[in-house]
Amino acid sequence: MSKPLPSKEELHELFDYSDETGELTWKVQQSKRIKIGQEAGTPSRKGYLRTRIKNSTYTVHRLIWMWYYGEDPKYLEVDHINGNRKDNRIINLRLVTSADNSKNMKRRHNNTSGVTGVYFNKEKKKWRAHLKNNYKYFHIGYYEDWFEAVCARKSAENRHGFHPNHGRIK
Repeated sequence: MSKPLPSKEELHELFDYSDETGELTWKVQQSKRIKIGQEAGTPSRKGYLRTRIKNSTYTVHRLIWMWYYGEDPKYLEVDHINGNRKDNRIINLRLVTSADNSKNMKRRHNNTSGVTGVYFNKEKKKWRAHLKNNYKYFHIGYYEDWFEAVCARKSAENRHGFHPNHGRIK
């Protein structure tokens, strides 16, 4: 569980938010570096915008969720639907479990087939389709044709509730 967020009232005193641009901007000058009207947050190593309030660091998308809905996500995750971690428009954010968030991941950089969960098995000389759901691996099958393997994988994604964006390039 992440640390509790400041209240909605406190966030409304500190920030303005534009649901059109997804920008959270300062209403109060926090320091000499932070000016009124300046966008809150600097990118972390993982690409999420983070900002400090009273010596605590928070991800901006979680603050926006609290600012907009007045609800602390607590045990849940705020997912960026389109995968862009800097796109904090409220229409791009959804509250999900960690398991559901993993069903909206981008394609891994080392993927060689072009489709998540499909690879060529050299030993069998066939395409293998598989998926992982709720920490369990599911073997879907071996296929002579790449397209058949992809169709089987996409069908399994639908049955297991994967987001349509799962496996996107970026």
